[in-house]
Amino acid sequence: MSTHANEKYAALRQLVEGMAGQRLPGERELATRLGISRPGLRALLTRLEAEGLVRRHQGSGTYAIDQQQARLHTVALLIDAELKLGDDPFFSLLLEQLQVQLQAEEIHCVIERMHKQQRPRSLQDGAITLGIAGRAILENLRPNDPPVVGLLVHANIPTAAHASVFQLTDKEAGAEAARHLLNQHYREFILVGKHDIPASHERLTGAEEVATQAGGHCAFVACALNYMAGLRLGRTIELPSEPVGIIAANDWLAVGLQAGLSSRQPVAPVHIVSFDGLPITEDPLLGIASLTVPIEAIATDTIAELRRLRQPVASVGRIVRYPLHWR
Repeated sequence: MSTHANEKYAALRQLVEGMAGQRLPGERELATRLGISRPGLRALLTRLEAEGLVRRHQGSGTYAIDQQQARLHTVALLIDAELKLGDDPFFSLLLEQLQVQLQAEEIHCVIERMHKQQRPRSLQDGAITLGIAGRAILENLRPNDPPVVGLLVHANIPTAAHASVFQLTDKEAGAEAARHLLNQHYREFILVGKHDIPASHERLTGAEEVATQAGGHCAFVACALNYMAGLRLGRTIELPSEPVGIIAANDWLAVGLQAGLSSRQPVAPVHIVSFDGLPITEDPLLGIASLTVPIEAIATDTIAELRRLRQPVASVGRIVRYPLHWR
């Protein structure tokens, strides 16, 4: 940026900081006041918006954000009481990343275990939900409640509520897992997981659709999504006499399956594909191909989303979906 442009940017930023929480003058007036063209003004406003200093609303105008009002002092982490974090390394890792991010930004957090239909004691300056119990919290928010971001949950957000939902592209990930096995010439598939858990259902459905369309044969085996359940199943599951690809609904289940299978000698090759991208699946000796969830990006974006929803100009909630990817 040229010296002249930097001077205009500094002048505009000073004006914005002096109008915290207010609507800025129109483009024509601002451009005249600063002595720049309207396209030049729009470029500067785009930079200020990226820095979180202004927010533009179509049909309403551009508003200077009150940084003090948007600041997060304390955030509530509302965790589904039915989530057994010791048996679910993925959610444990996600919770750890959220806490690391909050600490790095000097935001205090309060952890509360939630049951379905239970109202939290406090939403603090904002709240983050983990687990299915978050659905009831999101769907019962009132217009004046602090902002809430629901992680990995499907919910209908009230129109006036300041809330967003972050989800994964689970069905698409399931389809990619099946394509991975098809590319390695597998045509026999065993899908392992639970249909009553949304993420598991979506992943297995996506895999089944792609495998079936390609002429593959799919069998479904119901199993809890934890290591011990996978271990027991791996020791007892009936395997076909030809090579088989197993698609497990999450990594922890897949690791248990692999341990159970290693205690026996399958008559044909078995290849396991799963989801989440836990560090343990990086071990090449396990032979598990895992689609990775961008946990660090989700944690960072969650804090940024709470700030966005706290801005004095009414912010619209949204649904954000994150794709899984191969390492």
